Amino acid sequence: MLEELGYIHYSCKYRPMAGVFEAFKRHWSSLSAIPVFDGGAGESVIRSVQSPECRAWVAMLTRKEERALAAKLSIPVVNYSNYHGPSAEAINVFFDEHEIGRLAAESFLSKGHTHFVVATYENIAFSTERSEAFQARLREAGKSASPWTLDPDLRENPLRFELERRKLFKRWFEKLELPAAVFCVNDSVAAHVTRMAEMHFGERAWLLSMAGVDDTAASEGLPQLSSLRPNYTGVGEALAETLRAALKDGRWENGNVCRIGGARWIERESTWGGPGGRSPLVTRCVRQIEKMLEKDESPSVSSLAGALGVSRRTLLSHFRDSTGNTLRDYLIEARIKRAAKLLQETDRSIADIAFATGFSKQSNLSFRFRQVYGMSPRDFRQSSKATDA
Repeated sequence: MLEELGYIHYSCKYRPMAGVFEAFKRHWSSLSAIPVFDGGAGESVIRSVQSPECRAWVAMLTRKEERALAAKLSIPVVNYSNYHGPSAEAINVFFDEHEIGRLAAESFLSKGHTHFVVATYENIAFSTERSEAFQARLREAGKSASPWTLDPDLRENPLRFELERRKLFKRWFEKLELPAAVFCVNDSVAAHVTRMAEMHFGERAWLLSMAGVDDTAASEGLPQLSSLRPNYTGVGEALAETLRAALKDGRWENGNVCRIGGARWIERESTWGGPGGRSPLVTRCVRQIEKMLEKDESPSVSSLAGALGVSRRTLLSHFRDSTGNTLRDYLIEARIKRAAKLLQETDRSIADIAFATGFSKQSNLSFRFRQVYGMSPRDFRQSSKATDA
């Protein structure tokens, strides 16, 4: 291990990168006794990294003044932010942005989509690289994506940002053919697009399959958002290994770039809609039906709508549009299948099973059962026992 001499200054200003910080600290503690601390921002950073005791600076060089400061230092500076691309004043360790864009495209293509959008920031390196890789993979499949480009500087003026993005999204949405797949270069952009879509499309918003990057869906207020999780651990460990080599040898080459792959697709409800898919509301409805039947509760359209927090009309129309069948027909089918399962796996009476699956009379169950299985519940049970024997 490297001996304890001085300290290493670390700065982490972007919430999703906290996983990188934790991985770096864990791995560094196994390589060296030199302590790591986050010295804050502004003047405290300048004092810290210019101190004779500072051995290295692990930083997100997102501002011109930070890069200018890095150029003056004679210690290793490791940059792990691809906001403005590689820094000539530092060693650069980044996510493999092209891998992220390709993975998003491949996931959407596998779901049968034909209309695509990529929502990105202008003049931000990681955003451009993810977008370009997404579109390149689509071109290989003979597809293309409409680019939606946001100005990141608008965030400095919240009121103007709100007004501008409403106009932008209205114009974009009016030209969009549904269903469509929207790849957003991070979860923050996905949150903006999702909320604008809900305002513009209303109940039809589920026809947008939405995915972001960073896996911060819950913190963005969108727990249903599918997302790509970059390899935070891999980047953190690569930071530690890179820094160890630089400090051990006393030599390093600024401007070098190391890209770490290993991103993972995190599937959630926001990409369950679209071609070959199912409305997230319908998916929750099916799960609720299964849950109620397992408890011997009889699901109805009204009870399901109440449990899901929507109107009967919304639930019925979503189910029909998404599956091509009516919810009432599906309920009968689900109740019959549950009755068949109970006939096979339990010794409960047929009358009891009829009541447990929502049929007011045993004869009603028998009538529906014959329509599906071509035999009575009693014959079905006997046939199942004979097969098992």
